[in-house]
Order: sequence, then structure tokens, then C-alpha cells
Amino acid sequence: MSSEKVIEKYSLVLGSASPRREEFIQFLNIPFKKLTSSKNEPEPNGEDPKDYSLKLAHIKSVDISAQIKDKNYFLITADTVVEIDGEILNKPKNSLDAKKMLDKLSGKRHLVHTSVVINVNGKIDWEKTVTTAVDFDGIDGETLDNYVATGEPLDKAGAYGIQGQALCFIDKIEGSYSNVVGLPINLLLIYFKNKLGVNWRSSFV
Repeated sequence: MSSEKVIEKYSLVLGSASPRREEFIQFLNIPFKKLTSSKNEPEPNGEDPKDYSLKLAHIKSVDISAQIKDKNYFLITADTVVEIDGEILNKPKNSLDAKKMLDKLSGKRHLVHTSVVINVNGKIDWEKTVTTAVDFDGIDGETLDNYVATGEPLDKAGAYGIQGQALCFIDKIEGSYSNVVGLPINLLLIYFKNKLGVNWRSSFV
């Protein structure tokens, strides 16, 4: 299938408001548009963190798919959760909540799970949950207060963004960096190459 026919036949939709995920999709040089879900995310109810992440990605997929008017489309939705000692850390409710989360992560290893769902024309075609281990250095109280005061932690799962100032606290990671940011972009490239037989990046440059 030529790149021209791919462009003509399909549209790509990113179901996310995240500027980090948008940036990663742009790396693929695939024309796309963005839509967001209006569904309230349910609180975890004793689920395994990976299962919870995948459930949220599915909820977004179903909701956004109903908004799409195109006849042929690929819809990408994703959800990222942070797990520490079996506990799920979502986005903090306020600065105090962010401090509590970061204090739990300080000096410890935690896991970041990102689930990705690809919906093709209203049906789930592919799904995957990727896990990355992240080791934090110990964070002293003053440094923690200064970081929270930047406002950076307040809209991020686990109260930090690896692509931002929190990188100063990270000793090492094991696994995909882009997965911690919020989208394992290498897997999407493989998916589209296998699905359409097109090297998407070279075809769209």
C-alpha cells in the first residue's frame, strides 16, 4: 500500500490531551488530529495496577470512538499509572497530596505502567501494557517543597514528570523512557509498519 493511499484511506486520531503524547506522535510524521474523552476516570477498586491502566485506556477508546465521524480511522488511547509497593498513584489532588506521593517515591524503586489501545473503525485491534522501573534518589524536604512549588507535579501521575525537572531526582530507569513519559512510541512504529506494510516515517517525510 503506497503512502498516498494510506493517507487517503485512513485518518489517525490521538485520543489524548497530553502534549507529551502529541509530541511523540509527531515524531512519526503521521498526519493526525486530537480528540479527548469527557468520561470521568473511576478510582482504582483493588485492581492490579496494570489492569487498572488498561481499563482506563479502554474507557477512553470507547468514548472517543463514538465522537469520530471518519469512516476509516486508527484511534490511539493511552493511560499511565505509577505503582509503588502495590499502591496506585494517580494525579495528585493538590500540593499536599503531591508531597505525600513524592515522599513515598523518595529513595525507592517504583513502576510506571502505560497501557495503549488502538481502535480501528470502532473495534479494538491491538492493546499493550508496558512497564518501566524507575529508581528515585532520596529527596530532602526542602528540595521536595521547591519542586512542588513549581507546579509541575500537579497534573502528572505519581506527581512527577520524567521529562521535566524531576529528572534531577532519578538515579536510573530500566525499560522504555518514552513509556514513563506516557507513550511507548517504538511499539506504535512497529504496529503501523506491520499493519500497513509501510515505513511510516520515511513515507511521510
